[in-house]
Amino acid sequence: MHHINSSTGHFPVDIDIRDLRLIVTVAQTGSLTNAVHVLHLTQSTLSHHLAELENRINKPLFYRSGRHLKLTPVGDRFRIAAEPILERMNLMRHELANGGSEARAELRFATECYTTYPWFGRIAREFKAKCPNVELKLITEATARPLIELERGSIDIAITSSRIRDKKLCVQELFSDELVAVVAKDHPWSEAKEIAIKEFRHIHLLAYSANPMDSDFVREILLPAGVLPLKVSGIQLTEALLEFARACLGVAVVAKWTVGNLSKSGELVAIRIGQNGLHRNWKAVWMRNHPRPEILVTFAKMLSFGQGSRKKIKV
Repeated sequence: MHHINSSTGHFPVDIDIRDLRLIVTVAQTGSLTNAVHVLHLTQSTLSHHLAELENRINKPLFYRSGRHLKLTPVGDRFRIAAEPILERMNLMRHELANGGSEARAELRFATECYTTYPWFGRIAREFKAKCPNVELKLITEATARPLIELERGSIDIAITSSRIRDKKLCVQELFSDELVAVVAKDHPWSEAKEIAIKEFRHIHLLAYSANPMDSDFVREILLPAGVLPLKVSGIQLTEALLEFARACLGVAVVAKWTVGNLSKSGELVAIRIGQNGLHRNWKAVWMRNHPRPEILVTFAKMLSFGQGSRKKIKV
């Protein structure tokens, strides 16, 4: 029997797969009578099971209106948790029933960048050919703090430019790119060839997150130098962020390649940060105790080798 153990104060009991299947089926069909035809059990059995479950958690899961049952807020929380679990179990049964082939797995990854992923298609095809039973899945929700999500188990591999000191993590060096300050052609900085870090304390910074501590540039470059911008605005779309910079509403800090033809047109100006420029070294990172590290190593090597001599990532 499969159990989901809860150590929280809300559900200090064991919940098994039959419980989850009952809740989801009744929620979908609207009554025990209808659920009988899906679960192939008697109405008496289902009624007893539901009553026992509600007694076990000491909370009602459904509102009763005659024979019709509607989820309570607690019941809906169960449904939300149950549906992906049941979906994965059904997928596993289907795959095992088809010739006993190896069950599919996921490689969930995230990067610290909100822009596009032009490299993904080529890497995905190459990875698919080598690992046909593993699906690549981009987890955009982990973009702001991929290393935290890695420790939480929300992703399997993080593509990051952060410094890594944790011995629990494996690191594969990948490639590098350069960050630049982007301003409108009539911005006071527009004629500068380079801009010192200390100058950022006087400006309105356009970043991908309104929380300064979610910005690697703020957290790892500005703060150690004792610099904090006057204001930080979060804009998660690169195109919109550059448009704000073009309107002279602030200074955007982005990868140099992101500016592209816009800087050539003269509408935006990309300025080197510091005398030697500000370069990021990207790396792939995963937990040392991951159950299938060989898959992660394969993916990381494809990212690294796929960049060739240019050693630049466009993410």
